[in-house]
Amino acid sequence: MVKGIMPKHHFILWMALQMRPNTVDRLLKWGIRVPEECVLCSSTAMETHSHLYFDCQYSRAIWQKPLIWMGCNRQIGSWLNEVEWVSKQVRHKKVIGDILGTLFSATTYHVWIERKNQRFQQSSRTSEERLKEIACQIFILAQ
Repeated sequence: MVKGIMPKHHFILWMALQMRPNTVDRLLKWGIRVPEECVLCSSTAMETHSHLYFDCQYSRAIWQKPLIWMGCNRQIGSWLNEVEWVSKQVRHKKVIGDILGTLFSATTYHVWIERKNQRFQQSSRTSEERLKEIACQIFILAQ
């Protein structure tokens, strides 16, 4: 696990890395009927793991903006591409790798929590509000 990841992020990141979050496509396979559309980007796209991470414009924005702040102006790829890229950064770049690993964990966590809040609790935050929370968490960890 990446140094500096907040404990509450561990489980969500582990689930996402295993591609185990109960997204709509999984719920439908179990016979649980829920609206299929992505609640984050309000598109007609079915909420799947790959859509949630990072085909969705909402999650893509939450992941891309901190990368730009860090000077990593790159095209965001699929979940597997991003996991591979972050893994390489964590292994080969000490400080930057730790920050990127923590950002990736925080992004994964906040996307999942926002999805849960919007789908089941009818509360929502903008991607900018989520980015502020992530920035605050990173700042606190850096202290």
